[in-house]
Amino acid sequence: MNDFLRSWLEAYDNRVHRSTKQTPKKRYEAKSEHTRHLSAEILKEIFLWEEERTVRKTAVIDVDGNLYDVDSSLRGKRIQIRYNPFDLSTIQVWKDNERFEDAQPAEFRNQRHSKLPNDTDHDHGPVAASSFLEQLKKKQEEEKRKQVGTTSFTKLKEKQSRGNEKC
Repeated sequence: MNDFLRSWLEAYDNRVHRSTKQTPKKRYEAKSEHTRHLSAEILKEIFLWEEERTVRKTAVIDVDGNLYDVDSSLRGKRIQIRYNPFDLSTIQVWKDNERFEDAQPAEFRNQRHSKLPNDTDHDHGPVAASSFLEQLKKKQEEEKRKQVGTTSFTKLKEKQSRGNEKC
């Protein structure tokens, strides 16, 4: 699918839009100084999963079978937790938009969240791409081949036999 996505993006970025009379690529490049790039740290924060939990009387919360110790002042209170589902070793604790000390693993059973798809779920076979995407990719590959040309080993050998010509 990534190959088809690249093909589609290449075609989309270079097609003139009816209303703007520009390609998306040209339009983006013209406004690039106004583009704001986010740091890796901010991007990580944006994609954290967020849930609510009630802290037990023992100052413990449960996240997907793992138990975590939290600040004892939060006992019995409803809190928000934020975490990376691929790495449950760090759980952020929030209450009323105030960040508390991260929850500390007390009983750690699962490294990843159980709602994530398994890596072994690729047994379904290849995903069928639309014929439009297949045609688009084929057309782009043909255009690239025409631009690059083909290697002719016969011509290469002929050039070498003629003398010190560079190949």
